[in-house]
Amino acid sequence: MRRLMLLAAALSSLALAGPAAAQEVVIQPLPVVTPGRVIVQPGVSPRERAQLRAQLAARRALNLQRFRQYARNGAFPDNHVRPGMLNVMIDDEGKICAAANLMALDGLMGLVQQTAERDNYLRFVNVHQGPLMAWMLSSGLTQEEIDQIQEPYDFIGFDDPRPIPVQEDDEKLRLQARFREVAATLARNRERSLDVALERLLVWRGQHGVPLNAAVQPTGDPSVVVALRPPTRPVQPVVQPIRVQPLVEPNVRVRVRVASANPGSPLVWAPGMPVPGR
Repeated sequence: MRRLMLLAAALSSLALAGPAAAQEVVIQPLPVVTPGRVIVQPGVSPRERAQLRAQLAARRALNLQRFRQYARNGAFPDNHVRPGMLNVMIDDEGKICAAANLMALDGLMGLVQQTAERDNYLRFVNVHQGPLMAWMLSSGLTQEEIDQIQEPYDFIGFDDPRPIPVQEDDEKLRLQARFREVAATLARNRERSLDVALERLLVWRGQHGVPLNAAVQPTGDPSVVVALRPPTRPVQPVVQPIRVQPLVEPNVRVRVRVASANPGSPLVWAPGMPVPGR
């Protein structure tokens, strides 16, 4: 209770600070013994944030529906390249992986082919810039979730005692079972993942000079194109110090957004999520 009272007092004092009070407050976690910081992201009102989140939610629902249909269809790439598990974006028969399929349905098959020509075994989780990253940020899914969708494929070869058709059938059944698990996980994590997706999109837009409140289109974010142009001056957050406050613990039943200075950590915190850096 004392933590909640201290947090409320800190936010109340910020509300008296002037124009920044209209912006959404993000609390950055720091060690308990050091002062906290309130970071105000300029340029996006709470109403615009809600609109962007709703647009990402629509994109997420569409991509989840497409992913489930892809799993049911069962036309998966084959790994004829090397023993072991391997991500294959486009196989020798032209079949594409689950993540590439979502891009193709957004009208980005050309980007899929260009990416496969450079690295046909690319894992999307290792991408951090360019139009492929911009598409992921507008998908309504987190990059970690797209990595789960991009399930690697087991090797199918002549050294296996089973006939090739049997190997292919077994791998298809394995993948369909795995994709059902992933789809169920995506459905369970909807709210938390949308919070993460929204914060990451806003941070990326600020870094690349993309308007923070630009609409997320039904077929993807227009920043896929904007990202290919030289970025304008990035938007700089307004940082306002506050009094020393204990770190809000995860078991406190209050919804608080928490930003992380570590790019590899989730950019938000909600009840049930681990606090970045802890």
